[in-house]
Amino acid sequence: MKLELTLELCKLTKYEYYKKLGKRKKAGRKPTCVTSKVNEHGDLVEVTEQTVIDVIINTLLLPETSYGYRVMTAALQHEGFLINHKKVYRLMYKYQLLADRHKKAAKNYVKYRRVNPKRPLEVLEMDIKFQWVIEHQCYAFILTVIDCFTRKVLYWTVAYSIKQAQIKEAWEQIILQELQPAGLLEKELTLELRNDNDTRFAAKQVQEYFAENYINQVFTHPYTPQENGHVESFHAILGRSLEMKEYNTLKDLQKQLEHFYQTYNNVRLHGSLKHLNPNAFIRLWEQEMILVKPHKKIKHKYNIQLRIPHYKIKPNGELRIISEETKMLLAQSNRRINTLNS
Repeated sequence: MKLELTLELCKLTKYEYYKKLGKRKKAGRKPTCVTSKVNEHGDLVEVTEQTVIDVIINTLLLPETSYGYRVMTAALQHEGFLINHKKVYRLMYKYQLLADRHKKAAKNYVKYRRVNPKRPLEVLEMDIKFQWVIEHQCYAFILTVIDCFTRKVLYWTVAYSIKQAQIKEAWEQIILQELQPAGLLEKELTLELRNDNDTRFAAKQVQEYFAENYINQVFTHPYTPQENGHVESFHAILGRSLEMKEYNTLKDLQKQLEHFYQTYNNVRLHGSLKHLNPNAFIRLWEQEMILVKPHKKIKHKYNIQLRIPHYKIKPNGELRIISEETKMLLAQSNRRINTLNS
């Protein structure tokens, strides 16, 4: 007789059949009702569960910071909380604050190389997004240039029409404010600019302008937005922010975009940046607190590591001052945890 039929007749599950009888394992640690936090003075204090929930709810109120539980963990750690992702998940699950999981649709992956820079201003991406404006019953054009390594938006503008002259004007500002201070020419570093086959980007005058300024402009293959994946992913985040309301005038749209780009560069945490915002990531990079290591198995791929824990980093990227008493308490806590694990 087949096993499945036998188990069905005996009203047993496969788990009950294969489970080995033995000593029962010790129960896990009971969930705590308080959480440790480093306050403004650098001292370690305990706060209630409700305090943590209030911070989570305030963070979720903005569409730009509606994080999942892992990014929310990093956001809480930036505020000084000593909390791990397991506890954050338990609290968000208990108060029904978890977002619905996205169902991944079946897709064919591209065969071309992926963008994986190992320093700032190595690969930039440029693209245009459209947004409907009621005043003139037409679409407005939003031009964005993003750095693939730091995810920082280097430039943006919005208008009813974007022409070749505006593309060149945008890059004049990027060169003056970002590229020249970085000294790419003196360091003999190559800058690659990725964009699609938009006629404004492919214009002869625009291509000549990039060549004169030693910018290596490359075009993605038709119908392959994955090759411009960083700015396409950014547009998905921007779209979720813009769909919250309608825009009667271009001025209303510009006001919302100013708030969004400010939040994106200075507040919103990115998983690819070790749960830091772009400007904080750049500040830590300049302080040599970011370590870039080549992937052990995949060629031309790099992993990013932080040299310090998140609770020592303020939201703006500055290092938090920890008192000597707190350092001793944290060291004792780490030794106790290592003893339990061993």
